[in-house]
Amino acid sequence: MAVLSISDIPSITQLYKTAELAPVDTTPTPLRTNASPPRLSSFNSRVHLIKHDITQLRLTAIVNAANSSLLGGGGVDGAIHRAAGPGLLDECEKLDGCETGDAKATGGHKLPAKHVLHAVGPIYGVERRKKEGRQEELLAGCYKRCLELAKGLDGGDGGVSVGFSGLSTGVYGYPKQEAAKVAIATVLQWMVGEKERAQRDSGEEAVKHVVFVCFEQKDYDAYIKWLPQFCPPEEEGVQSGTTFDKAAQDSTVQGPTTDSTESTDLKLAGVKMNSGGDVTAHEKMNERLELPSPPTTEPKLPGQPDSKKVKTMHGESS
Repeated sequence: MAVLSISDIPSITQLYKTAELAPVDTTPTPLRTNASPPRLSSFNSRVHLIKHDITQLRLTAIVNAANSSLLGGGGVDGAIHRAAGPGLLDECEKLDGCETGDAKATGGHKLPAKHVLHAVGPIYGVERRKKEGRQEELLAGCYKRCLELAKGLDGGDGGVSVGFSGLSTGVYGYPKQEAAKVAIATVLQWMVGEKERAQRDSGEEAVKHVVFVCFEQKDYDAYIKWLPQFCPPEEEGVQSGTTFDKAAQDSTVQGPTTDSTESTDLKLAGVKMNSGGDVTAHEKMNERLELPSPPTTEPKLPGQPDSKKVKTMHGESS
């Protein structure tokens, strides 16, 4: 599978142009962690979506769906450790694990990505039984913590780019639709806050690009559903002041602007076009993917017996 850089990965702007995303009138409903979810188009050229092997992305950092030991596991976690080589495990062994809802950073070792951010997402059923809404708080915390860690990384001239795997959506049983909604809302709200900070401090936003990297088609479909509700096309953002949530309206963040030519839009979106006008990134995205099989059991920790399958809220194993 080809190694992709950020310029090869379709942004929301480009996904609208290729009709992979379709505008909707629906606005996102409130979350426990975000009473006024953002609906804005000002980050459409900086938020990306792709179904691809996350170990084959040349980004500043990729986010691993890790377990609390940080010593590897199944699914994406195992795939990242295998691709990175034994040096990653050696480095992780020195980190003394990680709490649920938190994340820790390591080098990328043999990966195309420079760094790996190891996020420990919640086990959906376990945390939900402790307190309704706790699972969402912990999942949102993972995304925010990873973005904060990414701010301290060297992204070079192009700025920091971060690729998120679908945290907690495998064996940890978090429903894919719910998880995608939390991910998008949390990332966008964080980006709004960072833009405010940069304007206030006369500085720059360190994290320039965020990529949602999907492992399975169901994950990808969930983002296709939710992204238009949070991120309308730029034209809608210009024509309607209602595309911003209350928090954004009260802030100093300015409304989105667009350039008049498609070529400028594509440049902002970070998508390469070939001489015939075809979208090469979109073609790559639609290649037949051969990703590792999703995990069916909890990661087994050293010295512990085989794990049982995690039960979802519907009582089915995931």
